[in-house]
Amino acid sequence: MQPSGYHCVICKGSMPLDAPQAHRLDPCGLVLVANSDCEWRDQREQTFWCHFECFRRLVDDDGVLYIQEADFPTKGESAVEYAAEDGAD
Repeated sequence: MQPSGYHCVICKGSMPLDAPQAHRLDPCGLVLVANSDCEWRDQREQTFWCHFECFRRLVDDDGVLYIQEADFPTKGESAVEYAAEDGAD
């Protein structure tokens, strides 16, 4: 069964999947990597969901959240760039 939405781990508010989101980057997934200093086989990973604005306020955004800049590439755009660079070699 598909969940009807996410709940923000910070404010505990809901983020329904079938409604417009509060921010164009919502919902955000925060990936917690335990034992991050170990090899990947010994790490554990869990994803938490949050509103972008809740996370921005939590980390007291000082301008380092460049992910919100309009020209910040998506993962797909980055993959195309990397593929083009590899093909140019």
